[in-house]
Amino acid sequence: MILPRIKDVDADTRAELMLRLASAFDGLERPDDAYQTLIGADRLHRGNLLVKLALGEYRYRARRWREAALHLSALADREDAHRHPSSVAHGLYHAALAEIRSLRPEKAEPLYRAALDLKGNYGPALRALAEVELERGNTEEACELLTKQAVATESPKERLRLFEALGDMCMQELHDEQRARVCYEAALRAAEPLDSEHMPLLQKLLARQVAAGERADCGCTCELLASFAQDAKGRCERHIEAAQHFIDAELPEETRSAADRAVGADAYDLVACDMASELAMKARDHEAAAAMLGPLLNHREGTDSDPNANDLALLWTRLGDARRERGDNKSAETCFEKTLEVSPQSSGAMSARRTLLALWEGRPGKANTMRNFRKNSDIQLAERR
Repeated sequence: MILPRIKDVDADTRAELMLRLASAFDGLERPDDAYQTLIGADRLHRGNLLVKLALGEYRYRARRWREAALHLSALADREDAHRHPSSVAHGLYHAALAEIRSLRPEKAEPLYRAALDLKGNYGPALRALAEVELERGNTEEACELLTKQAVATESPKERLRLFEALGDMCMQELHDEQRARVCYEAALRAAEPLDSEHMPLLQKLLARQVAAGERADCGCTCELLASFAQDAKGRCERHIEAAQHFIDAELPEETRSAADRAVGADAYDLVACDMASELAMKARDHEAAAAMLGPLLNHREGTDSDPNANDLALLWTRLGDARRERGDNKSAETCFEKTLEVSPQSSGAMSARRTLLALWEGRPGKANTMRNFRKNSDIQLAERR
């Protein structure tokens, strides 16, 4: 088989071969040879788009801004530009930058738009046009362009950064909380993996969800924040916050799970144990209620002048009710008696007296105590009325 001589090959093929040769010279770090080869290819075939593009890019890299702009800006009018949308869009963007550096900034915007006509999600052109719109005070249009840029960004880290910045912009410039929330949610989805460095983003999102009244979403975000809290107290507080949001959202299962996690984070937190044990009692899970109240109250026992005495009295009563439901009346009596010791005038104490009256009915030696209980209860009822 006899191969054709190079001079017998058609102009398109020869131009393509010279383009490859220029690329090889470039790889060998011989830019002058590469450029001269491209000039030869352009003379051979004036209409070759890729040769024009390569010439312009070489002039751009050489900082020959006027020449680069001359070669690259002409690509906008090429009918075959759609065959290489990414490459030509990149070339047109460089043409716009070359025009700016040639002190002709008014020619840049049409080139940005030409790049987007070829590739609508071309990030650098979207960003550049957004900056143009911001300079004009068109914040809404700028946000639209930046949203397109963020959506088109492939890097998760960069997409997160762009959406978070866009959310901040929507809040500060447009005062659009709904749009900001959507941006923060998109940023959160881009987090791979989600970790403690994203806590500021989560807090921004939570604030927008609270403002929107999206209580279920608030609860989920609080749960995420809890997982990155620095200490047990912080985790407990976030789980409690999550549970309160789930209550507002009327999600009983999620509420109880969050409250249980709060106790798991800090078994001696009064608010967490109060909430979780109350939910457990409503679910008739007396075993769980007793399991969390016992350690808390034993830990608090012996504390002088506890400022939460009324709350503790209520919890002692609840523990007594839980143990009584389990059939452990003896331990229940001890709990009710502790209620009276901790805060004898509290509402928990009233409930404890009524229960003890029922438990002691007919028991020898309790008649005087029961008489005092009834008298005390009557006095308290009269005062409440």
